[in-house]
Amino acid sequence: MVIRAVWSTAEGRPFFANLKVMRLTLQTLDAVLGPGGRVQAWVFLDDRFAFVAEGGHELPGRLEEARHRAEERFRSENGQGLWGPVVEEVEVPGCPEAAARPLVELPETRGLADSPDEYPWCGGEWLFGGGGKCQEAGKRAGRARGPQGPSRRETSGS
Repeated sequence: MVIRAVWSTAEGRPFFANLKVMRLTLQTLDAVLGPGGRVQAWVFLDDRFAFVAEGGHELPGRLEEARHRAEERFRSENGQGLWGPVVEEVEVPGCPEAAARPLVELPETRGLADSPDEYPWCGGEWLFGGGGKCQEAGKRAGRARGPQGPSRRETSGS
């Protein structure tokens, strides 16, 4: 199963370029997903964290658990919450690179960099695999998507 998710930050609590928060979020996801799951692509923006995760049928529940754990840890260290509502959580059928395409395009479309390769707050094998170019991953994802788009899975924020 492959899921693309976008978690917004709580209003007024941007974490753009906050390495401590980025590390906490990625470490929490890694710990909760365990050996059967993996974050394959990720992008931190000023008001949201977008990522693609791969795992078994339990992946949606594990993502919810990771979000909750990261929130608790952030609240205990900072006295305030981090996360706002879940903006998107979509299961993406077919080629996994199709799930990464929107992440590849985010820094450029939001005016944060002239190209995704110039944006320092993104990473993951599906963004930089096969030659190390975000744009190439995006081109491959676009060709692989085909006529079938992602299916929306309804979620609620924490």
